[in-house]
Amino acid sequence: MQNRDANAKSGMQTGAGLNKMNVDQALAWAWRDELPKAPRIADGPDGYLAAWRKVSGYGEYLTLVDRHGINRYGVVPDFSASAWPHPDAVRLHEAVAALDGAEVDLPDDWQPAPELTQFGGLAMRAIARAVRAICPDGRTLRIAATDLVLRHVILGDSEAWRMEPTEQKIERHADGRPRWFVRSMMPMITGVDANGTDIVAMVEIETNGMTVAGKLKPGAHQKHYLDPDPLDTLIARAHREVLADVMAYVFETCSGQLETIDLQPPELTARPWETGEAMPARVLPDLRRGRGGAVTFWRAYRERFPRDYQQRVDKARWDAGRLKLG
Repeated sequence: MQNRDANAKSGMQTGAGLNKMNVDQALAWAWRDELPKAPRIADGPDGYLAAWRKVSGYGEYLTLVDRHGINRYGVVPDFSASAWPHPDAVRLHEAVAALDGAEVDLPDDWQPAPELTQFGGLAMRAIARAVRAICPDGRTLRIAATDLVLRHVILGDSEAWRMEPTEQKIERHADGRPRWFVRSMMPMITGVDANGTDIVAMVEIETNGMTVAGKLKPGAHQKHYLDPDPLDTLIARAHREVLADVMAYVFETCSGQLETIDLQPPELTARPWETGEAMPARVLPDLRRGRGGAVTFWRAYRERFPRDYQQRVDKARWDAGRLKLG
């Protein structure tokens, strides 16, 4: 049973009054203030599923997160708490957790990046890569709904969905020369039959499209790519849409079912990139050799690459001293 101090600390109203909160605020209140009041999971060896979740978490966040010491709700316990989590917070968590492992039904014409339509096949390839990244099996979301909510509550309204201006480029060598490729067929061992004989099949590969004399081979082609790679942005946009659906589900499920909260619709928008809000400009040093000549260039170069600049200065001084000695 919660005491009055605990209710006052969490901002909830006692008695018959209901506290108006939209879904965004209610989830933040539940995950930040109430769910940490539960003690941590009892110490013991991790089971198979817990161990696999760490591997899955590393694949999602590209970092190792020590989950030992969290409580049953997946958050770090508040050891100073004098009461259990509020029943409304537990109800909100149950509503979100019910979506963990749910299948994602992406439409065939799912288009999270209208900015890329001009790039045709490259855009379709990028979207296909994003779908494989968020749903490795084509159905189940890689990141759990509770993890999406937790990340949103902790980090706030992330702007990872913003897309920087993208260009179509061709692959080049280190010296800037365009790379050319040509498709050819070559035999490759693909297995062994029952008699122990190698199974050989013709496999298409790509090889250098330039001859030794520097001429193009018949059928030579170039490879195009998008710069910067929009994959991370597309994944963030997919997660944004899923998070909006999760909040909508929480509103439908919990509206009118909570003891002390008058739940309001969520404020989070599913596709903010369609509102036309521009990407904020980034100011970079001007490295052009315009008016001011080499002085302006090397000053900007020193600001961006101080270590390399110092190495160049040291080498120039060494060369100058060697010439004087000679």
